[in-house]
Amino acid sequence: MVAISDDSVDINHPDFQGVGKIVAPLDLKGRDNIPLPEAPTDNHGTACAGVAVAEETGTGIVGVAPGCALMPIRTTGFLDDESVEQIFNWAIDKGAAVISCSWGASAIYFPLSARQKAVINKAVTQGRKGKGCVVVFAAGNANRPVNGILDESGWPNDIISGRVKWLAGFAVHPDIIAVSASNSLGKKSAYSNWGVGVSVCAPSNDAPPGMWLQETGYIGTPPVLKGTLPGLGIFTTDRTGVAGYDQSDFTPYFGGTSSATPVVAGVAALILSANPTLTALEVRRILEQSADKIVDADPDPQLGIRMGNYDKNGYSQWFGYGKVNAFKAVQMAQNRRMVQQQISHSISQENSQSTAIPDNNSNGISSLIAITETSPIQDIQVTVEIQHSFLGDIEVWLVAPNGDKVLLQNRTLGVKTELKTTYNLQNTLYLRQFINLSAQGNWQLKVIDAIPENTGILKYWKLELGL
Repeated sequence: MVAISDDSVDINHPDFQGVGKIVAPLDLKGRDNIPLPEAPTDNHGTACAGVAVAEETGTGIVGVAPGCALMPIRTTGFLDDESVEQIFNWAIDKGAAVISCSWGASAIYFPLSARQKAVINKAVTQGRKGKGCVVVFAAGNANRPVNGILDESGWPNDIISGRVKWLAGFAVHPDIIAVSASNSLGKKSAYSNWGVGVSVCAPSNDAPPGMWLQETGYIGTPPVLKGTLPGLGIFTTDRTGVAGYDQSDFTPYFGGTSSATPVVAGVAALILSANPTLTALEVRRILEQSADKIVDADPDPQLGIRMGNYDKNGYSQWFGYGKVNAFKAVQMAQNRRMVQQQISHSISQENSQSTAIPDNNSNGISSLIAITETSPIQDIQVTVEIQHSFLGDIEVWLVAPNGDKVLLQNRTLGVKTELKTTYNLQNTLYLRQFINLSAQGNWQLKVIDAIPENTGILKYWKLELGL
Protein backbone atom coordinates (compact mmCIF):
# COMPACT_ATOMS: atom_id res chain seq x y z
CA MET A 1 0.00 0.00 0.00
CA VAL A 2 1.42 3.37 -1.06
CA ALA A 3 0.52 6.49 0.91
CA ILE A 4 0.57 9.66 -1.22
CA SER A 5 0.69 12.74 1.01
CA ASP A 6 -0.01 15.84 -1.04
CA ASP A 7 -2.43 18.69 -1.77
CA SER A 8 -5.28 16.22 -2.55
CA VAL A 9 -6.10 13.17 -4.67
CA ASP A 10 -9.08 12.83 -6.99
CA ILE A 11 -10.21 9.47 -5.61
CA ASN A 12 -13.09 9.44 -8.12
CA HIS A 13 -10.65 9.09 -11.01
CA PRO A 14 -11.28 5.87 -13.01
CA ASP A 15 -7.66 4.81 -12.52
CA PHE A 16 -8.15 4.64 -8.75
CA GLN A 17 -11.19 2.36 -8.72
CA GLY A 18 -11.48 -1.34 -7.96
CA VAL A 19 -11.91 -3.52 -4.89
CA GLY A 20 -9.53 -2.40 -2.15
CA LYS A 21 -7.78 0.25 -4.27
CA ILE A 22 -8.43 3.21 -1.93
CA VAL A 23 -7.53 2.48 1.70
CA ALA A 24 -7.79 4.79 4.71
CA PRO A 25 -8.16 8.15 2.90
CA LEU A 26 -7.57 11.24 5.04
CA ASP A 27 -8.11 14.98 4.58
CA LEU A 28 -6.11 16.82 7.23
CA LYS A 29 -7.03 20.17 5.72
CA GLY A 30 -10.77 19.54 5.59
CA ARG A 31 -10.71 17.36 8.71
CA ASP A 32 -12.58 14.44 7.19
CA ASN A 33 -11.85 11.34 5.11
CA ILE A 34 -12.52 12.80 1.66
CA PRO A 35 -9.18 14.17 0.34
CA LEU A 36 -10.62 15.53 -2.90
CA PRO A 37 -9.19 18.60 -4.67
CA GLU A 38 -10.99 21.88 -4.01
CA ALA A 39 -8.88 24.85 -5.15
CA PRO A 40 -8.01 25.27 -8.85
CA THR A 41 -4.38 24.54 -7.96
CA ASP A 42 -5.08 21.25 -6.16
CA ASN A 43 -3.69 19.14 -9.00
CA HIS A 44 -0.35 17.85 -7.78
CA GLY A 45 -1.35 14.88 -5.63
CA THR A 46 -3.58 13.28 -8.27
CA ALA A 47 -0.69 13.33 -10.73
CA CYS A 48 1.73 11.87 -8.16
CA ALA A 49 -0.70 9.10 -7.24
CA GLY A 50 -1.13 8.13 -10.88
CA VAL A 51 2.62 7.81 -11.44
CA ALA A 52 2.87 5.42 -8.49
CA VAL A 53 -0.24 3.22 -8.59
CA ALA A 54 -2.70 4.06 -11.41
CA GLU A 55 -4.61 0.94 -12.43
CA GLU A 56 -4.25 -0.80 -15.79
CA THR A 57 -7.70 -0.11 -17.23
CA GLY A 58 -7.01 -0.31 -20.97
CA THR A 59 -7.17 3.47 -21.41
CA GLY A 60 -5.13 6.43 -20.20
CA ILE A 61 -1.96 5.52 -18.32
CA VAL A 62 -0.56 2.81 -16.04
CA GLY A 63 1.33 3.50 -12.84
CA VAL A 64 4.55 1.81 -11.76
CA ALA A 65 2.71 -0.49 -9.34
CA PRO A 66 -0.86 -0.73 -10.70
CA GLY A 67 -1.85 -3.64 -8.47
CA CYS A 68 -1.00 -1.86 -5.23
CA ALA A 69 -3.42 -0.01 -2.98
CA LEU A 70 -3.49 3.79 -2.55
CA MET A 71 -3.70 5.65 0.75
CA PRO A 72 -4.42 9.30 -0.20
CA ILE A 73 -3.54 11.86 2.49
CA ARG A 74 -4.42 15.49 1.92
CA THR A 75 -2.00 17.54 4.01
CA THR A 76 -2.73 20.73 5.90
CA GLY A 77 -0.33 22.58 3.61
CA PHE A 78 1.86 23.52 6.58
CA LEU A 79 5.07 22.00 7.91
CA ASP A 80 4.61 22.59 11.63
CA ASP A 81 5.41 19.66 13.90
CA GLU A 82 1.81 18.61 14.43
CA SER A 83 0.99 18.60 10.71
CA VAL A 84 4.01 16.43 9.87
CA GLU A 85 3.26 14.07 12.76
CA GLN A 86 -0.34 13.67 11.61
CA ILE A 87 0.78 12.55 8.14
CA PHE A 88 3.21 9.90 9.31
CA ASN A 89 1.27 8.65 12.31
CA TRP A 90 -1.80 8.07 10.12
CA ALA A 91 0.25 6.19 7.53
CA ILE A 92 1.88 4.07 10.23
CA ASP A 93 -1.36 3.27 12.04
CA LYS A 94 -3.27 2.40 8.85
CA GLY A 95 -0.62 0.04 7.49
CA ALA A 96 1.11 1.91 4.68
CA ALA A 97 4.14 0.08 3.28
CA VAL A 98 5.48 3.07 1.34
CA ILE A 99 5.04 6.79 2.06
CA SER A 100 5.65 9.10 -0.90
CA CYS A 101 6.27 12.81 -0.28
CA SER A 102 6.73 15.00 -3.36
CA TRP A 103 7.22 18.16 -1.35
CA GLY A 104 9.60 20.02 0.91
CA ALA A 105 9.95 23.32 2.70
CA SER A 106 9.77 26.53 0.66
CA ALA A 107 12.93 27.81 2.29
CA ILE A 108 16.62 28.01 1.52
CA TYR A 109 17.67 26.57 4.87
CA PHE A 110 15.21 24.25 6.60
CA PRO A 111 16.55 21.96 9.33
CA LEU A 112 14.02 19.53 10.77
CA SER A 113 12.80 19.87 14.32
CA ALA A 114 13.35 17.07 16.83
CA ARG A 115 9.68 16.04 16.54
CA GLN A 116 9.79 15.91 12.74
CA LYS A 117 12.95 13.80 12.79
CA ALA A 118 11.42 11.49 15.38
CA VAL A 119 8.17 10.76 13.56
CA ILE A 120 10.01 9.95 10.31
CA ASN A 121 12.34 7.64 12.23
CA LYS A 122 9.27 6.05 13.84
CA ALA A 123 7.79 5.34 10.41
CA VAL A 124 10.98 3.79 9.06
CA THR A 125 11.71 1.68 12.16
CA GLN A 126 8.29 0.86 13.65
CA GLY A 127 5.88 0.97 10.71
CA ARG A 128 4.72 -2.16 8.90
CA LYS A 129 4.70 -4.16 12.13
CA GLY A 130 8.33 -3.38 12.88
CA LYS A 131 9.77 -3.88 9.40
CA GLY A 132 9.47 -0.18 8.64
CA CYS A 133 7.68 1.98 6.10
CA VAL A 134 9.73 2.97 3.06
CA VAL A 135 9.72 6.79 3.11
CA VAL A 136 10.52 8.59 -0.16
CA PHE A 137 11.08 12.35 -0.54
CA ALA A 138 11.67 14.63 -3.53
CA ALA A 139 15.11 16.25 -3.62
CA GLY A 140 13.65 19.52 -4.98
CA ASN A 141 13.63 21.55 -8.18
CA ALA A 142 15.93 24.55 -7.66
CA ASN A 143 19.13 22.95 -9.04
CA ARG A 144 20.76 23.48 -5.68
CA PRO A 145 22.47 21.17 -3.15
CA VAL A 146 20.25 19.39 -0.67
CA ASN A 147 22.95 20.26 1.85
CA GLY A 148 25.77 22.56 0.81
CA ILE A 149 27.09 26.07 0.10
CA LEU A 150 27.00 27.99 -3.20
CA ASP A 151 28.13 31.46 -4.22
CA GLU A 152 24.89 32.94 -5.53
CA SER A 153 24.31 35.78 -7.98
CA GLY A 154 21.88 36.74 -10.71
CA TRP A 155 18.65 36.08 -8.83
CA PRO A 156 15.86 38.61 -9.48
CA ASN A 157 16.31 41.70 -7.31
CA ASP A 158 19.33 39.95 -5.70
CA ILE A 159 16.91 38.24 -3.31
CA ILE A 160 19.53 35.47 -2.99
CA SER A 161 23.16 36.52 -3.22
CA GLY A 162 26.59 35.81 -1.83
CA ARG A 163 27.70 32.67 -0.03
CA VAL A 164 24.47 30.79 0.71
CA LYS A 165 23.96 27.66 2.79
CA TRP A 166 21.27 25.39 1.34
CA LEU A 167 19.57 22.69 3.40
CA ALA A 168 16.54 20.58 2.52
CA GLY A 169 15.87 19.01 5.91
CA PHE A 170 13.45 16.31 4.74
CA ALA A 171 15.64 15.22 1.82
CA VAL A 172 18.72 14.73 4.03
CA HIS A 173 17.00 12.85 6.86
CA PRO A 174 19.17 9.70 7.17
CA ASP A 175 16.20 7.32 7.19
CA ILE A 176 14.51 8.47 3.98
CA ILE A 177 15.16 7.86 0.29
CA ALA A 178 15.82 11.20 -1.44
CA VAL A 179 15.09 11.17 -5.18
CA SER A 180 16.63 13.34 -7.89
CA ALA A 181 15.45 13.48 -11.51
CA SER A 182 16.87 12.46 -14.87
CA ASN A 183 15.33 13.28 -18.23
CA SER A 184 14.18 10.91 -20.97
CA LEU A 185 17.66 11.04 -22.53
CA GLY A 186 19.33 9.69 -19.40
CA LYS A 187 20.85 13.00 -18.32
CA LYS A 188 20.32 15.17 -15.26
CA SER A 189 17.12 17.20 -15.38
CA ALA A 190 18.21 20.83 -15.30
CA TYR A 191 16.11 21.67 -12.24
CA SER A 192 16.99 18.66 -10.10
CA ASN A 193 18.54 19.29 -6.71
CA TRP A 194 21.64 17.24 -5.99
CA GLY A 195 24.32 16.50 -3.42
CA VAL A 196 25.31 14.03 -0.75
CA GLY A 197 22.09 12.58 0.55
CA VAL A 198 20.46 11.73 -2.80
CA SER A 199 19.78 8.00 -2.84
CA VAL A 200 18.65 7.32 -6.42
CA CYS A 201 17.22 9.18 -9.38
CA ALA A 202 14.19 8.38 -11.52
CA PRO A 203 12.98 9.49 -14.96
CA SER A 204 11.05 12.74 -15.23
CA ASN A 205 10.79 15.70 -17.59
CA ASP A 206 13.25 18.53 -18.23
CA ALA A 207 12.63 22.20 -17.52
CA PRO A 208 14.37 25.28 -16.11
CA PRO A 209 14.97 25.26 -12.36
CA GLY A 210 12.85 27.44 -10.12
CA MET A 211 12.47 28.41 -6.49
CA TRP A 212 9.63 29.32 -4.18
CA LEU A 213 10.07 31.20 -0.94
CA GLN A 214 7.43 31.51 1.76
CA GLU A 215 8.01 35.23 2.13
CA THR A 216 7.76 36.24 -1.53
CA GLY A 217 6.17 33.43 -3.51
CA TYR A 218 7.82 32.37 -6.80
CA ILE A 219 11.06 34.26 -7.27
CA GLY A 220 12.30 32.67 -10.49
CA THR A 221 15.82 31.51 -11.19
CA PRO A 222 19.19 33.00 -12.17
CA PRO A 223 19.09 34.01 -15.85
CA VAL A 224 22.14 32.03 -16.95
CA LEU A 225 20.90 28.79 -18.49
CA LYS A 226 22.89 27.71 -21.54
CA GLY A 227 21.48 25.48 -24.26
CA THR A 228 18.15 23.79 -24.81
CA LEU A 229 16.38 21.36 -22.51
CA PRO A 230 15.29 18.33 -24.54
CA GLY A 231 13.21 15.55 -23.04
CA LEU A 232 9.64 14.33 -22.73
CA GLY A 233 7.13 15.02 -19.99
CA ILE A 234 5.47 12.36 -17.85
CA PHE A 235 2.00 11.05 -18.66
CA THR A 236 -0.14 10.58 -15.57
CA THR A 237 -3.59 10.99 -14.07
CA ASP A 238 -5.18 14.42 -13.89
CA ARG A 239 -8.28 15.67 -12.13
CA THR A 240 -11.40 14.43 -13.88
CA GLY A 241 -13.17 16.94 -16.09
CA VAL A 242 -11.78 20.26 -17.29
CA ALA A 243 -10.06 21.10 -13.99
CA GLY A 244 -6.41 20.25 -13.49
CA TYR A 245 -3.30 20.44 -15.64
CA ASP A 246 -5.20 19.32 -18.74
CA GLN A 247 -8.84 19.37 -19.86
CA SER A 248 -8.85 15.57 -20.13
CA ASP A 249 -8.55 13.08 -17.25
CA PHE A 250 -4.83 12.65 -18.01
CA THR A 251 -1.89 14.95 -18.61
CA PRO A 252 1.36 14.52 -20.58
CA TYR A 253 3.02 17.47 -18.87
CA PHE A 254 3.88 16.34 -15.35
CA GLY A 255 7.46 16.40 -14.12
CA GLY A 256 9.96 17.60 -11.56
CA THR A 257 11.38 15.56 -8.72
CA SER A 258 7.70 15.50 -7.75
CA SER A 259 7.19 12.94 -10.53
CA ALA A 260 10.46 11.08 -9.99
CA THR A 261 9.56 10.43 -6.35
CA PRO A 262 6.37 8.37 -6.92
CA VAL A 263 8.28 6.37 -9.54
CA VAL A 264 10.62 5.24 -6.77
CA ALA A 265 7.68 4.76 -4.41
CA GLY A 266 6.05 2.51 -7.00
CA VAL A 267 9.22 0.46 -7.45
CA ALA A 268 9.50 0.10 -3.67
CA ALA A 269 5.92 -1.19 -3.64
CA LEU A 270 6.81 -3.74 -6.34
CA ILE A 271 9.80 -4.87 -4.27
CA LEU A 272 7.61 -5.43 -1.21
CA SER A 273 5.00 -7.18 -3.33
CA ALA A 274 7.69 -9.64 -4.41
CA ASN A 275 9.17 -9.99 -0.92
CA PRO A 276 7.09 -8.60 1.97
CA THR A 277 9.60 -9.82 4.57
CA LEU A 278 12.12 -7.10 3.67
CA THR A 279 12.77 -4.24 6.07
CA ALA A 280 12.66 -0.62 4.92
CA LEU A 281 16.47 -0.52 5.02
CA GLU A 282 16.68 -3.66 2.88
CA VAL A 283 14.32 -2.09 0.32
CA ARG A 284 16.53 0.97 0.16
CA ARG A 285 19.61 -1.17 -0.40
CA ILE A 286 17.90 -3.09 -3.18
CA LEU A 287 16.88 0.16 -4.90
CA GLU A 288 20.46 1.42 -4.73
CA GLN A 289 22.18 -1.85 -5.65
CA SER A 290 19.92 -2.56 -8.62
CA ALA A 291 20.02 0.99 -10.07
CA ASP A 292 21.48 1.70 -13.51
CA LYS A 293 24.66 3.80 -13.55
CA ILE A 294 23.58 6.45 -16.04
CA VAL A 295 26.35 8.93 -16.82
CA ASP A 296 26.09 12.60 -17.78
CA ALA A 297 29.50 14.01 -18.70
CA ASP A 298 28.11 17.39 -19.76
CA PRO A 299 28.38 20.43 -17.49
CA ASP A 300 25.26 21.66 -15.75
CA PRO A 301 23.71 24.28 -18.09
CA GLN A 302 23.23 26.73 -15.22
CA LEU A 303 26.10 26.18 -12.79
CA GLY A 304 28.74 24.70 -15.09
CA ILE A 305 29.59 21.94 -12.62
CA ARG A 306 30.12 18.28 -13.56
CA MET A 307 28.80 15.65 -11.15
CA GLY A 308 27.36 13.10 -13.54
CA ASN A 309 30.03 10.44 -12.95
CA TYR A 310 30.48 8.04 -10.04
CA ASP A 311 33.16 7.82 -7.37
CA LYS A 312 34.96 4.65 -6.27
CA ASN A 313 31.94 3.79 -4.10
CA GLY A 314 29.60 3.96 -7.08
CA TYR A 315 28.02 7.24 -5.96
CA SER A 316 27.14 10.37 -7.95
CA GLN A 317 25.94 13.62 -6.39
CA TRP A 318 23.57 14.08 -9.33
CA PHE A 319 22.14 10.57 -9.52
CA GLY A 320 22.87 8.96 -6.16
CA TYR A 321 23.52 5.27 -6.86
CA GLY A 322 21.85 5.54 -10.26
CA LYS A 323 18.49 5.43 -11.99
CA VAL A 324 15.98 2.99 -10.52
CA ASN A 325 15.44 -0.21 -12.46
CA ALA A 326 12.16 -1.89 -11.53
CA PHE A 327 12.94 -5.22 -13.18
CA LYS A 328 16.34 -5.63 -11.53
CA ALA A 329 14.96 -4.49 -8.16
CA VAL A 330 12.10 -6.99 -8.18
CA GLN A 331 14.41 -9.75 -9.38
CA MET A 332 16.80 -9.01 -6.50
CA ALA A 333 13.91 -9.04 -4.01
CA GLN A 334 12.72 -12.39 -5.34
CA ASN A 335 16.20 -13.88 -5.14
CA ARG A 336 16.50 -12.78 -1.52
CA ARG A 337 13.14 -14.36 -0.84
CA MET A 338 14.34 -17.66 -2.25
CA VAL A 339 17.35 -17.56 0.05
CA GLN A 340 15.12 -16.72 3.01
CA GLN A 341 12.81 -19.61 2.20
CA GLN A 342 15.72 -22.02 2.00
CA ILE A 343 16.74 -21.30 5.59
CA SER A 344 13.18 -21.31 6.99
CA HIS A 345 10.65 -24.09 7.22
CA SER A 346 7.12 -24.46 6.01
CA ILE A 347 3.99 -26.30 7.05
CA SER A 348 1.08 -27.47 4.98
CA GLN A 349 -2.40 -28.53 6.10
CA GLU A 350 -5.43 -29.40 4.00
CA ASN A 351 -9.15 -29.95 4.41
CA SER A 352 -10.58 -32.32 1.82
CA GLN A 353 -14.07 -32.63 3.32
CA SER A 354 -16.49 -31.85 0.51
CA THR A 355 -19.09 -29.30 1.64
CA ALA A 356 -22.17 -27.96 -0.11
CA ILE A 357 -22.28 -24.16 -0.46
CA PRO A 358 -25.72 -22.79 0.57
CA ASP A 359 -27.39 -20.87 -2.25
CA ASN A 360 -28.00 -17.12 -1.85
CA ASN A 361 -26.76 -17.11 1.75
CA SER A 362 -24.64 -14.23 3.05
CA ASN A 363 -23.23 -16.41 5.85
CA GLY A 364 -21.91 -19.03 3.45
CA ILE A 365 -19.83 -21.91 4.81
CA SER A 366 -16.64 -21.94 6.87
CA SER A 367 -14.12 -24.77 6.51
CA LEU A 368 -11.44 -25.02 9.22
CA ILE A 369 -7.74 -25.84 9.27
CA ALA A 370 -6.05 -25.88 12.70
CA ILE A 371 -2.38 -24.85 12.99
CA THR A 372 -0.42 -25.57 16.18
CA GLU A 373 2.86 -23.93 15.11
CA THR A 374 3.42 -20.57 16.86
CA SER A 375 6.13 -19.10 14.61
CA PRO A 376 5.41 -15.86 12.72
CA ILE A 377 4.29 -16.20 9.11
CA GLN A 378 6.79 -15.22 6.42
CA ASP A 379 4.95 -16.66 3.41
CA ILE A 380 1.40 -17.82 2.77
CA GLN A 381 -0.51 -19.47 -0.03
CA VAL A 382 -3.97 -20.97 -0.26
CA THR A 383 -5.11 -23.58 -2.77
CA VAL A 384 -8.85 -23.85 -3.39
CA GLU A 385 -10.97 -26.26 -5.44
CA ILE A 386 -14.68 -25.43 -5.97
CA GLN A 387 -17.26 -26.78 -8.40
CA HIS A 388 -20.26 -24.54 -9.05
CA SER A 389 -22.77 -24.12 -11.86
CA PHE A 390 -22.04 -20.37 -12.03
CA LEU A 391 -18.86 -19.25 -10.27
CA GLY A 392 -19.77 -15.61 -10.81
CA ASP A 393 -21.98 -16.02 -7.69
CA ILE A 394 -19.04 -16.92 -5.45
CA GLU A 395 -16.88 -15.01 -2.95
CA VAL A 396 -13.96 -16.74 -1.20
CA TRP A 397 -12.44 -15.32 1.99
CA LEU A 398 -9.53 -16.42 4.16
CA VAL A 399 -10.06 -15.67 7.86
CA ALA A 400 -7.05 -15.72 10.20
CA PRO A 401 -7.22 -16.93 13.83
CA ASN A 402 -7.31 -13.30 15.04
CA GLY A 403 -10.37 -12.55 12.89
CA ASP A 404 -8.59 -10.59 10.14
CA LYS A 405 -9.82 -11.59 6.70
CA VAL A 406 -8.77 -11.25 3.08
CA LEU A 407 -10.94 -11.52 -0.02
CA LEU A 408 -9.24 -14.16 -2.18
CA GLN A 409 -11.83 -14.36 -4.93
CA ASN A 410 -14.46 -11.78 -5.82
CA ARG A 411 -17.54 -12.45 -7.95
CA THR A 412 -15.63 -12.08 -11.23
CA LEU A 413 -15.49 -15.64 -12.61
CA GLY A 414 -18.70 -15.41 -14.65
CA VAL A 415 -19.95 -18.61 -16.30
CA LYS A 416 -16.96 -20.73 -15.24
CA THR A 417 -17.93 -23.87 -13.33
CA GLU A 418 -14.61 -25.08 -11.90
CA LEU A 419 -12.20 -23.12 -9.72
CA LYS A 420 -8.86 -24.75 -8.95
CA THR A 421 -6.22 -22.19 -8.17
CA THR A 422 -3.60 -21.03 -5.68
CA TYR A 423 -3.60 -17.58 -4.10
CA ASN A 424 -0.21 -16.29 -2.93
CA LEU A 425 1.65 -13.11 -2.07
CA GLN A 426 2.40 -12.42 -5.72
CA ASN A 427 -1.11 -12.67 -7.16
CA THR A 428 -3.14 -11.68 -4.05
CA LEU A 429 -1.34 -8.75 -2.49
CA TYR A 430 -3.74 -8.35 0.43
CA LEU A 431 -2.42 -11.61 1.90
CA ARG A 432 0.56 -9.52 2.99
CA GLN A 433 -1.39 -8.34 6.03
CA PHE A 434 -0.83 -11.81 7.56
CA ILE A 435 2.97 -11.51 7.38
CA ASN A 436 4.51 -11.76 10.90
CA LEU A 437 1.20 -12.92 12.38
CA SER A 438 1.49 -16.02 14.56
CA ALA A 439 0.45 -19.09 12.58
CA GLN A 440 -1.25 -20.72 15.56
CA GLY A 441 -5.01 -21.14 15.68
CA ASN A 442 -8.02 -21.99 13.53
CA TRP A 443 -7.87 -20.70 9.96
CA GLN A 444 -11.13 -20.54 8.04
CA LEU A 445 -11.92 -20.59 4.36
CA LYS A 446 -15.27 -18.85 4.00
CA VAL A 447 -17.23 -19.39 0.78
CA ILE A 448 -20.35 -17.32 0.04
CA ASP A 449 -22.88 -17.82 -2.76
CA ALA A 450 -24.41 -14.35 -3.01
CA ILE A 451 -26.92 -14.86 -5.87
CA PRO A 452 -29.91 -17.28 -6.08
CA GLU A 453 -30.44 -20.29 -8.38
CA ASN A 454 -27.00 -21.79 -9.05
CA THR A 455 -25.31 -24.11 -6.53
CA GLY A 456 -21.96 -25.73 -5.90
CA ILE A 457 -19.50 -27.54 -3.62
CA LEU A 458 -16.26 -26.67 -1.86
CA LYS A 459 -14.27 -29.81 -2.64
CA TYR A 460 -10.89 -29.07 -1.10
CA TRP A 461 -8.58 -26.40 0.24
CA LYS A 462 -4.98 -26.29 1.46
CA LEU A 463 -3.08 -23.76 3.57
CA GLU A 464 0.69 -23.52 3.20
CA LEU A 465 2.68 -21.29 5.54
CA GLY A 466 6.35 -20.37 5.38
CA LEU A 467 7.71 -19.75 8.88
